[in-house]
Amino acid sequence: MQETAHFFEKIIAAQQALLRDDEHSLRDTLAAFGDAVRADWAFLYKAEPIARDTQVLNPVAAWHGQTPVSVSAVPDIQPESVARLRKGETLRGLEVNAVAYTADGIDAVNQGETLVMPVQYKEEFLGALWVNCALTANDIEHLKPFLNALGLYKKRKRVERLLWEHQTELVTLREAALSASKAKSEFLASMSHEIRTPMNAILGATDLLMETSLSGEQRHYVSLLRNAGSALLALIDEILDFSKVEAGQLRLEKIGFDVRDLVERIIDMMSIRANEKKLTIHYSVAPDVPAFLVGDPNRLRQILVNLIGNAIKFTPAGSITVSVQKDAALAHGLQFSVADTGIGVPKEKQAEIFEQFAQADSSNTRRFGGVGLGLAISKRLVELMNGKIWVESEPQQGSTFSFTAQLEPSTATDDVLSAQSVLLEGRTALIIDNDEQQREALAQLFREWSAASIEMVSPDAEKIQQRLNEREPVNIIALNCRMSENESEKIIAAIHLHQQRNRTIVIVFNARRQSDFKRLEQLAVAAYLVKPVRRNELAKALQHAFAEERLQSASVKSDEQKRLAILLAEDSVDNQLLVKAYLKKMPHELDIAETGVGAVEKFKHGAYDIVLMDMQMPEMDGYMATETIRRFEKTSGKPPTPIIALTAHALREEEQKAYDAGCNAYLTKPVKREDLIATIQHFSNSARLKNHVG
Repeated sequence: MQETAHFFEKIIAAQQALLRDDEHSLRDTLAAFGDAVRADWAFLYKAEPIARDTQVLNPVAAWHGQTPVSVSAVPDIQPESVARLRKGETLRGLEVNAVAYTADGIDAVNQGETLVMPVQYKEEFLGALWVNCALTANDIEHLKPFLNALGLYKKRKRVERLLWEHQTELVTLREAALSASKAKSEFLASMSHEIRTPMNAILGATDLLMETSLSGEQRHYVSLLRNAGSALLALIDEILDFSKVEAGQLRLEKIGFDVRDLVERIIDMMSIRANEKKLTIHYSVAPDVPAFLVGDPNRLRQILVNLIGNAIKFTPAGSITVSVQKDAALAHGLQFSVADTGIGVPKEKQAEIFEQFAQADSSNTRRFGGVGLGLAISKRLVELMNGKIWVESEPQQGSTFSFTAQLEPSTATDDVLSAQSVLLEGRTALIIDNDEQQREALAQLFREWSAASIEMVSPDAEKIQQRLNEREPVNIIALNCRMSENESEKIIAAIHLHQQRNRTIVIVFNARRQSDFKRLEQLAVAAYLVKPVRRNELAKALQHAFAEERLQSASVKSDEQKRLAILLAEDSVDNQLLVKAYLKKMPHELDIAETGVGAVEKFKHGAYDIVLMDMQMPEMDGYMATETIRRFEKTSGKPPTPIIALTAHALREEEQKAYDAGCNAYLTKPVKREDLIATIQHFSNSARLKNHVG
C-alpha cells in the first residue's frame, strides 16, 4: 500500500514537471516517472506518418538515471511492434521488437523487465513510452491520462485540463493507499505480536523437552515440532518485515562493519545447510574491496542469507559461489553475487520472482516450501540501499542472483591485514588442493598478507615432494586432506620429512572423516579448518601457531631469559591463579596487589620491571592507578616502567582510554597465554628495564 502511495505521489510530480513547459520539462517528467515505477531508464517516442495507415516512432525524449542520454542514441522500435501498439496493446519483454543497442552503459533491450505502453488520445495514436520495469494492468489503467498528456505535450491547454482532472483523482487514490497501508501495518504488527508470544512458549518448551530423558521416537517428534515452530517463526518475521517495508517504516542503520567478516560468518552459517545436501560453497572478496564500510550489516546479511538459502534450496547437486566486488556505478558501492548450479529460472519468469508471493513455478511452493516473500523483501531492502537486484539464468543451467548496495566509507583500519602482513612477510605458503576455487581463494589471502604462495593439485605427489626438497624451505603448508590413500601416503611422508628438517606450520582443511585424521597422525598439524576456509579463522590459526613456535623457542632458551620483577594488580583470585599458571615455567618473580591503591603502594616501595594492570578494581581503578604511578615516576625522576593493561572491554574507546592513562600495551580478557608471554618478552628486550632481579 505504501508502494502504491509512492507511485501516485511520483506520478503527480511527473505531471507537475510536464506542466512547466521548458526545455528540460520532458526529461524531468521521465525522471519523475522512472522514480515512480522504479525504472532505470525511459524513452518517449512520437508517432509520425510515413504513408497511409503507416506510422513510425521517432524518439523525442530520453532519461537514464544520472547518465546523460542523447535522443539520437535511443533504439528504434520495429514496424511490427508499432502496428501492435497502434491497436492499443502494451508490449512486454520479448514481445518488444527493437534494434539491439548498447551504448553509454545502457542496455536498452533488457527484455526481462521492459514494457512499451501506447500513448494515445481518444482514437488517435500519438506515440509510445518504453521503460524497464514491470507494471500491472491496473497500474497502466491509472496511467492512461498521464500517457495521453505526454502525447499532447505541445498542446498546452489540453494538457493542463487533462492533468488537473487526473491529479485530483491521483490525490484521492494516494490518500486511500496511505490509509490502507496504515491499517494493514497495524493489523500485521498486532497479529505478529499475538502469534509470537505463544510461539516463544512452544519453542521454549520443546528446548526443555529435549533436555529430558526421551526415547528415540519421542526425540524425533520433538525435533519435528521444533523445526516446524522455527519455520513458522521465520515466516512471521518475513511477513512483519514486508509490512514494515510496505508501510515505509523500515529504516536502515549506519554502523561500521567488516565486509569480509560479514560474508565469512554468513558462509560459515549456511555451509551447514549446504553440507546436508552435499553442496560445496565457495566465496571470494575482491582485493580492492575496502575492509571496513558503513551501512546496515544486518540487512545485508538478511539479503545474502535469503539468496544463498534459495541457491541451496533449488540446487540438487553441484556448488554455490558467493562473490563480492566494487561497483563502479555507485560511490563506495559493492556488488554481491550468488551463483548456483541449480534448476534455473525461465526468462519469462525472471521479472516476476521479485514480486511478493511469487515463485518461478507455483508447484515450487509445495515442492520446495516458502511463500515467495524473501526475494520481494530483498528487492525492497536493496532499493533502500540505492541499489538494484537482478537475476541471470537458464533453465537447468543454474542462476546468478546479483545486487548492488551503496555504502559509506569508514575510518577503521584492517587490523587482521596489518597484523598478518607483519607476521607473514617474507614467508612462503604451499597450498595443496585439487579444488581450484579454494586454491585461488587461499592464494589471494596469502598474497594480501605479504606471503608468497605456491599452488599445487594434491594428486601430483612427485612435484610436491620435489618442491619440498628445494633449498628454500616452505614455512606454511595448507593441505586439503580429502585424498585417496594412494596419493596421500607420499604427500604426507614428504611433508613429515620437511617438518623434521624445517619449522613448518601445517594447516589442514576439510578434515571430517575419521580416516583422514588417522592418516595425518605423523604430522604436527597446527589447526583443522572446515571449508570454505574463513579469513579470520585462518589468521587466528596462523597467529596461534607462530606464537606456539615462539613459546617453544622461548622455553628452550629459558636460561638465557632476563629474570623480571612483575607486579600484577588484579582483584580476581581466579585471574591471579591464571597469570601464575601462565608464568609458571618462566624465570620471572610475580608480586600481586588486589586493589588499585595496593598496586600504587607496592610500586612506590618496590622495584618492578613490568606492571600488569587490571583496569576494573575496587578502591581505585586501573586508569587512576596508572596515572598515579606515572606522576610518581615523574616527580621522583624514575624512568617509566612498562604498564600492560588487562581488561574485559574490547572497545577501541576503552583501549584509547588505557593509552591516555599511560599504559604501554593493551590485552583483552580472556588473556591468552601466548599473547601475555609475547608482550612481556617484547618489553623484556626494552632498554627501559633497569630493575632486573638477581
